[in-house]
Amino acid sequence: MLPTIYYICYLPPKTGGELVNFQHVAYLNRLGIRAVALVNGGPSAAQNHEADEALSGLPRETLMQGRRFSADDIVVIPEFYTEAFRHFATQPCRRVIHNQGPFLSFRGFDSIAQMNADGLAAGLSCSTFGKNLLLRMGSDLSWQVVTPFVHPLFHEQQQRRTLQVAYMPDKRPREAPVVRALLHQLYPALAAVPWVPIAGVSRRACAGIMAQSAVFASFSWLEGLGLPPLEAMAAGCLVCGFDGHGGSDFATPDNGLWVAEGDHEGFAHAVAAALHAAHAAGPELARRSAAGHATAATYSRERFTLELEAAWHTILGERGKHYRLSA
Repeated sequence: MLPTIYYICYLPPKTGGELVNFQHVAYLNRLGIRAVALVNGGPSAAQNHEADEALSGLPRETLMQGRRFSADDIVVIPEFYTEAFRHFATQPCRRVIHNQGPFLSFRGFDSIAQMNADGLAAGLSCSTFGKNLLLRMGSDLSWQVVTPFVHPLFHEQQQRRTLQVAYMPDKRPREAPVVRALLHQLYPALAAVPWVPIAGVSRRACAGIMAQSAVFASFSWLEGLGLPPLEAMAAGCLVCGFDGHGGSDFATPDNGLWVAEGDHEGFAHAVAAALHAAHAAGPELARRSAAGHATAATYSRERFTLELEAAWHTILGERGKHYRLSA
């Protein structure tokens, strides 16, 4: 078998982070680097994400009991997957941690010291924030940043915008109703403005809801990066709320009405300000929309591809030529 990079992936992918692993595999192959999605034997990706070209025809292999990997193989493991770190430690392959949720690091390892002692070859991070947090906690791994991209679907939506608030309640199910109740108490005139939840829908449907909505309320929580606010900016929403820590990579006073973690009253004021700006359709709306579009545009597939290639050039070093599809 030729030296190969294997990413542990799940079918069907249920979270953005799981989908990003498939995208790494797809784009490595486009770059001419041999990579395979090591899956759990679930249904085919095409049946669940037929609209996502990154999963179409993706090289993949079902992980079977007794499968052995060579010393030249590299297995990329999600940061939370304790069993996989232990299992592949018994094989001669190199192991790379893909840390998309630095706050989840202690699910895969009891401590950074344990991670340092585990013999990992390198680390991938989805953001500068995540890399720096891990380094501040004492990680001695060589971390490479590969930033995920905002899917073009969010840029392509052209729909009539409604004075409504789109939001994703899943990560803060108890806090979203609190912010909404505070808004209604502080601004009774806004009580009739609809709040449209985004949950359990396809990426295309999510983009459609954002494109229809004047405001996106960000309930980001313990993020490595947090794509939804960026997707909302790309779709033309005014964004307000929490950056989830990882959003500090992109949150500015111009592209969103951001509030401090835990400031639910401030969040309600920010939603009101965003709704008023959207309703007025004046210079503030134009300025913030332009800033949001510009920010989202920096999270492009071109940037993702360049960072992915650079990361693996560093990790593979002089042996990189052996992982080329032409080898």
